[in-house]
Amino acid sequence: MNDLRTEEEQIAAIKAWWTSNGTQLLAGVLVIALGYFGYQGWQNNKAEEAIAAGDLYLQLQEAVVLSSQAQGSVTSLDLERVRTIGYLADQLQDEFGDNGYAVLGALAAARAAADRDDYPEAITRLEWALQAEEDVAGQQLITYRLAIAKAASGAEQEALSMLTGSDDSYAALYAEARGDIYRSLGDTESAKEEYESAVELLLEGQASYAPTLEFKLADVAAGLAALSANTQ
Repeated sequence: MNDLRTEEEQIAAIKAWWTSNGTQLLAGVLVIALGYFGYQGWQNNKAEEAIAAGDLYLQLQEAVVLSSQAQGSVTSLDLERVRTIGYLADQLQDEFGDNGYAVLGALAAARAAADRDDYPEAITRLEWALQAEEDVAGQQLITYRLAIAKAASGAEQEALSMLTGSDDSYAALYAEARGDIYRSLGDTESAKEEYESAVELLLEGQASYAPTLEFKLADVAAGLAALSANTQ
């Protein structure tokens, strides 16, 4: 009998506890459940966005490849491809601006623009990509391409000011770009110094760049030697 009373008392205690705390418990379970299913929904939504963005990027890449294969005079089909590249790049930026494919799309569109000497378009795309890119290494690569586009558009000094402060991975590339810009400006001495610096800054995995740098260095050195001979 005592055992039964004990069980009855336990049941009564449970009922009393439930009356006092049941609502809060249910609320807590509901919050956890909503959080879980909400997270799952967010994950699924992100996956769907990534697939859609990836599909757009593939279409953009196909248009870029076809555009780069154009030979001779520009046809109406070439112009349509150019418009398609711009449209797809805009769509990626507008609809998937926080997705990595949007940055890749901007870079592809910038490259296509530079190939047809449309440097204002290339600069606009690269500036957007630079703002959207969060990875430091990616930012340095985009900065390099942006500086090249700036120099090609006639803003050489601005380009030179951008080609500073890189880490070891891009130091040689930045130095070579500075050398190319100085060379285009007719400052052969500065170009030679930058090419020499680029050779010294090459990392072990960048040995394939050495022949090009050595060729440029030899070319500017020969030019300086010829200039010196003419002034004597």
